[in-house]
Amino acid sequence: RTMKELNAHAESFSHLVDYDTTFRIFYSEDSAIQDSSYIDKLTKVYEALKMLNVDVGFITASELNTLSSDKVVVVPPTPFLSYWAYKALQDHAAKKILVNRQDSFVKNQHGKPRNQPQMPSYADITLGGVFDMADELASNVNSLATPRKVDFQITDMQNQAAYGVFVRQFTDDSGDTTLSIINVSKDKRK
Repeated sequence: RTMKELNAHAESFSHLVDYDTTFRIFYSEDSAIQDSSYIDKLTKVYEALKMLNVDVGFITASELNTLSSDKVVVVPPTPFLSYWAYKALQDHAAKKILVNRQDSFVKNQHGKPRNQPQMPSYADITLGGVFDMADELASNVNSLATPRKVDFQITDMQNQAAYGVFVRQFTDDSGDTTLSIINVSKDKRK
């Protein structure tokens, strides 16, 4: 019976996986090569965004020209960045959320200091623990995220706001909404 139900709703389930991401994390090969802690910081930013139940992907400087201006680019601490990549990021019309602005764009790909790095941003946040960053990102991300057809709140058993449940939804042409709710936390959630 379960397999028949899954088959009957296969199209809706496939849309839960294949979707256009609103939030893109900027990846810099220059920083990945020269900064041994870059990937760990990028991973924390990714995990914080996932905890907020937003659609998140990755983007490089060479792909920025394919990104529409209604998308959001989240930039983890990126100390090393070539001139052309910096210029592409700086000039792109997408909203930017910078993590640890003071640690970003300070050197080019060869390690030479960059003069007065100026990068317009929608918001600046501080790199920290995943849950701390999720708290700080929440107000900015929620206002920029695609509106949800079915609104939800995730709480612990004491009705306090909590993380650890991934919720995805898709509304088909007839108005029916399919929800996928997965608790990845070790604790019970409502």
